[in-house]
Amino acid sequence: MQSKENEGYLDYIKSEKDFERFCNIFLKTEISRLVKVYSASGRDKGTDAEYSGAYEYKGNYENGYWIFQYKYSDPTMDNMKKRRNFLNTVIGTKRKKGEIDKAYELGCDYYVLLTNISLTKGNYDKLQKAKEEKGYKFNLFCWDQADLNSMVEKFPYIMTSFLPIDRKVFFSWDELFKSQIKGKHKLLRYDYKTIGREKEMEELWSFINDANSRIMILYGTGGIGKTKLSIDLAKRIEQEKEIEPLFIRESVQNFEDSFYYIPPNKDYLFFIDNAHEFYGHFGSLAAILDDKNYQNSKVILITREPFKKFIEDNFIYRFPSQAIRELRLSSLSRDKTKELISKYSVINNESILSSLARIARDTPLIAVMIIDYYSQKKDLKELTGDKLIDHVFESYIRDIFNTKLTIRNTKHRDMLNWLSGIEPIEEDNEYIINQLAEVLNIKKYEVNKVLSDLIDYGFVVKRSKKLRIFPDQLSDYILRSECLHGFHDELLNKFLRFAPDNVIKNLAKIESMIDQKTLLDIFVSEIKRNVLEGNNSIRYNILLSIEGLCYYRSSDAIDIFNMIINNPKTEESIIDSSLLGQRTIAHKDLIRKIIEEARKTTFTLEGFVETIDIIQKLLPNNRKSIYPEPAIELLKDMISFKTSKSLTFQFKALDKFDIWANIDDPRLSIPMLEAVKSLFILEISETIFESGKINISWHILKYTPQVAELRKRAIDLLRKSINSNHIEVKKKVIECIKEAMHPLRMRPDIDISHIEKLLISDQKRLFNIIEEL
Repeated sequence: MQSKENEGYLDYIKSEKDFERFCNIFLKTEISRLVKVYSASGRDKGTDAEYSGAYEYKGNYENGYWIFQYKYSDPTMDNMKKRRNFLNTVIGTKRKKGEIDKAYELGCDYYVLLTNISLTKGNYDKLQKAKEEKGYKFNLFCWDQADLNSMVEKFPYIMTSFLPIDRKVFFSWDELFKSQIKGKHKLLRYDYKTIGREKEMEELWSFINDANSRIMILYGTGGIGKTKLSIDLAKRIEQEKEIEPLFIRESVQNFEDSFYYIPPNKDYLFFIDNAHEFYGHFGSLAAILDDKNYQNSKVILITREPFKKFIEDNFIYRFPSQAIRELRLSSLSRDKTKELISKYSVINNESILSSLARIARDTPLIAVMIIDYYSQKKDLKELTGDKLIDHVFESYIRDIFNTKLTIRNTKHRDMLNWLSGIEPIEEDNEYIINQLAEVLNIKKYEVNKVLSDLIDYGFVVKRSKKLRIFPDQLSDYILRSECLHGFHDELLNKFLRFAPDNVIKNLAKIESMIDQKTLLDIFVSEIKRNVLEGNNSIRYNILLSIEGLCYYRSSDAIDIFNMIINNPKTEESIIDSSLLGQRTIAHKDLIRKIIEEARKTTFTLEGFVETIDIIQKLLPNNRKSIYPEPAIELLKDMISFKTSKSLTFQFKALDKFDIWANIDDPRLSIPMLEAVKSLFILEISETIFESGKINISWHILKYTPQVAELRKRAIDLLRKSINSNHIEVKKKVIECIKEAMHPLRMRPDIDISHIEKLLISDQKRLFNIIEEL
C-alpha cells in the first residue's frame, strides 16, 4: 500500500522514458553509484544497466555480476494480457529466445527484471520453473509494481525528480537557474564567466575542506555576485568532490519534511539564498546538521548585508564558534570590472572602459547592464549608474508590457510597485488580496487576474505558494525608487499589520542603498511617538504590527516595550470590538502581548540580553500581579538547554543573574532560581529530525567542558543565594539542589556512566552548600 506522501506517484510515470529514468535513479541511489546505466539497450537487447559488486537484497548480502532490464507496459492495457505478454517475452518460445536465455548467454550471476506490471505469485513461480527447466544457475529476480511501490515507500527521494515543481525543494544549480543560464532574463546572465573572485572562491573551498566548519554566511549587497559565485562553487564541487551541492528553493514550506526526499548518509552542501527568510526554520536546520544522517554536511547561507548579523546570532548559540564562518563579497576592483566589460562588449578603448567601470560602481550586475546597453548601440555619453539602472529596468518593464498588452495598463505597473514592498506573499492571503483591491481601486477577482498576468510576463514567480518579484534586483529598484517619493508611508500604513516581517525586511534591504536617514528610522520614530501619546487601544494595535521589528530590529522593538511598561496608562481605554471583543484594553493586556512578542526578540544575542531586562521589570513586588507567571515561563524557556545550540546565550544570562543574586530581592531571586533549575536537568526534550521524520525525542545532554563550566556557575549562584536574608529564597535553593541531585526524570534507566565522575563532582559542591546551612 502506498504511503500518503507517495500516493499516486505512478501518475508521474507517463511513458517508457519516464519508467527508464525512474529505474536508473533507483539503481544509482540504492544499489550503487557504480551501476552503469545505458541510454539504449545493448546489441543483444538484454541490458539496460549492469553492476559488479555487492547489494543487500531482502536481508541477504548478494555479491556478483548483476544485469538489469526494464520492462514497461502500457498501463491502459488489460492486466491479464500484460502478464501474458510479459511471460512470453521473458521465457521465450520454441522459435524465439526469451530474456532469460539472453541473460544466460551474458554470464551474469543475478538477472533483475523491473516492470510496472502487477504480477501474481503464479507468474513468479512460472518464471522460476522455466529457468530451472533450462538448467540456468543464475539468480532471477523480478521487481514488479508492488515492489516499486515498496521501494518508493522506503526511499521516497527516488520520486524527487518526478514531483511537480511546486512540491520540489532541492534543486541542482542547473535545474534551479536554467532560465538565467539560457539567457531568458538578460539581466541575470549566469553564463558569463566570473571574473575577479579567485580569493573568495579559495575561501569557500577552504570552508569545504575544513571538517570543523559547518556553516558559511555569504553576504553582500544586491547584485554583488553572491548567487553567481555559489553556482561556480557548485560546479567545482561536482567535478572534484564526493559531495552533492543542492540549492533550497526560497520561501519553501514544510522545510524540515523536505529532507524526506533526499537520500540520507550522504554528504551535502546546502545553499539557501535569501536565508533571512528562513528565520522560523533555523532551529530545525541546526538539528538536521546535527543529525547523524547529515553530520558531515554543510550549509551556505546567502543573505544581504542588513541581515548578516541577524543570521549569525541565530547560529552562534547553536554551534561552536569555529563551526561558523563568514565571507563578505565586496566590490570588484576597477581593473576586474573593466576586464568583465571588455570581454563581453569587445570595447578596446581604455578611456571608455575606465569610464564604464566607474559607472558600474564595481558591481557585476551593473557591469552586465552596461554590456547589454552597449550591445544595443545606446549612447553612453553622460551616463551615470543611477540613469543606467533606471533605463535598463524601465526598458525591461516597458518592453514586456508593450509586447504582452495591446493597451498600456497601469494596473499592472501599480501592482508591481505594491508587490515590491510586501513580497513574498501567500497567493491565497485574503487580507493581502483585499488590501491590494482597495489600494488599486479594483475588484478582488481583478487582483488575481493582474497577478496571473505578471506571472505570465515573468515579473512575478510563484515558489511553493508564495509570490515574489523576479529578478530580485528589480524589486530592489522599484522599492527604492517608489520609497523615495513617499510611497513607503502608505505601504507601512496599509500593509504592516498584515505582512509585518515582509515589509520591514524589504525596507531593510534598501537602507544601505540611500544616502539619507533610513525609511525605517522615520517609521520607528513615528511608532514611538504614537506609543507615548496614544491610548491603550493604539498601543495594542502597534504591538500587533511590530513582528518585523522584533525579528530584524529587536532593539527598536524593546524600546517600544519599555515605553509601554514605563509609561502605563491606567485610565479606562476605548472599547475596540475589532481587537478584543467588547473588552476594555487594560495595561495588563498590553503586558501579556509584550511577553508574547518578546519571544521574537530573543533571536539575536543583543535582543536576548535586553529581553532579560524587560522580564526583570515585569517581576512584581507582590504575588498578586496577573503577569509574573508568563514572564517567568519565558525566562525559563530562554535559559533551558537545547542540544542544537552552544551555551553563549546561557552564559550571558548568568552574567545578569549574578547581579540579581547580589540584590537579594525575592521577586528577582525566585524567578532566577526557577530558570537556573533547568541547567541541572540533563535530560531534555525537543523536536528532532530522525529517519526522515520530525519527532519529539528525549536526549541526554552532551557533557562538554562548557556544560561543566555553566553548571559550576549555576552552583555558585545557589551558594550565593543560600545566604539570602529571605526564607523563601533559601527554600527555592533547596528545591534546586534536589533537582540537581537527580538529573534524570523521564528515563532513569539510561546509562550515564560516562559522566558519572562529573556528576559526583557537582554533587559534592551541592552538599557543601547544604552544610553551610
